[in-house]
Amino acid sequence: MIYSVTAYAQYKIEKTWGKILWEIKSTKQNFLTIHIQLPKTFYNLKQKIQKTIYSKIFRGKIECNLFLINYYDNKKNEKLILNKKLAKKLTYFIQWIKKHNPEGTIDILKFLQWPGIITQKKEKNINTIYNILLISFNKTFNKFIQNKKKQGNKLKKKIQKHLYNIAKEITKINKTLPNLLITQKKILLNQIKIKNQHINNEKLEQEKIIFLQKINITKELNHLETHIQKIHNMILKTHTMNYQLNPILQKCTQEIHKITSKIFHIYIIKKSKKLKTLIKKMQKIIQHIE
Repeated sequence: MIYSVTAYAQYKIEKTWGKILWEIKSTKQNFLTIHIQLPKTFYNLKQKIQKTIYSKIFRGKIECNLFLINYYDNKKNEKLILNKKLAKKLTYFIQWIKKHNPEGTIDILKFLQWPGIITQKKEKNINTIYNILLISFNKTFNKFIQNKKKQGNKLKKKIQKHLYNIAKEITKINKTLPNLLITQKKILLNQIKIKNQHINNEKLEQEKIIFLQKINITKELNHLETHIQKIHNMILKTHTMNYQLNPILQKCTQEIHKITSKIFHIYIIKKSKKLKTLIKKMQKIIQHIE
């Protein structure tokens, strides 16, 4: 299974106290960085959001933004409540003091500042808003992961197409290989006869064996097929990462270099170039894999 390193998700919800808009997007990057933008009132949600992202995402630049539209701060819209019982007690004490000491005046503002005289009742519990924001973030994040998976499936199909074309080219090389070896063998014999006209048959056979061993690319082709099959199995069965595929593709390139170094033939050169092109295309694709 493949997940794309780039994705985007948005989630909107409307409440009586305002509209919530979450946005999460990721761009290509070799390591993981997280940037979270929240209103100051809800900044303490940042730690939980980071923990959620770290648990699922392994690579890329993640930007997570919360927008509150037409939201009013509850602190600015809290109802003031007068504690009448406490006010009556304080008034009684003030009257008693005034009776025994008539000097001085009463400052009403200072009276109202007495602890417990004025209390504030919130119209909406802030913890309830926190929970709503967290639930809506989780929905946005799940949507984001699904979008990463959808994009990953598109990348997987492209890789499978290239794998199929590589396997097809290997099959073509294997089919033409016996004829190529015969041609190369004839060229060798002519070269040996021209250079060494008096060479004996035993020496000639030894030269042929050594030459055929040098130009035999069956092992390299088998290795190439093995690597291609391994990539195919990985993208189907497991959560495949970018760093897992890169080394295998590098090994494929090495095998192609060995093939071209062993047989200097126009057909092999053309096929090797085509194989290298397909591998380079896959390397570009896997840069977008998480």
